[in-house]
Amino acid sequence: MRRAARDRDAPIMRYSERAGVAARRLLQRSIPTEKVVSECWEEFRRRSPQNAQAISADPQSGPRLRAALTQSPLEGYQQLSQLVEERRASAKGLARAGRNAPDSSTSSPKKDHEEARFA
Repeated sequence: MRRAARDRDAPIMRYSERAGVAARRLLQRSIPTEKVVSECWEEFRRRSPQNAQAISADPQSGPRLRAALTQSPLEGYQQLSQLVEERRASAKGLARAGRNAPDSSTSSPKKDHEEARFA
């Protein structure tokens, strides 16, 4: 959404921008070309701190992240996008696996009050 024309001081609000649109806005903010990828990463870190921490701490993703931050804007941005996509897919898989895990309360049957009396 854009601010109303009559109120130039009102903040601009945007909902669910796509990654390409967000990257273009970074460039429009006069960010030096060599800092575009690091600014993209900082924006992601602010918006998704747990996912960013998981990516940077992962023994496979961490080195790829550091390499992406040194690449040209397009290559680095594509690498960051891939890392984020992989993390989201992994997180969905973990959540799905957690839901499908057997409930520990059903694996160890508890005696009800009647059974306990006769035991």
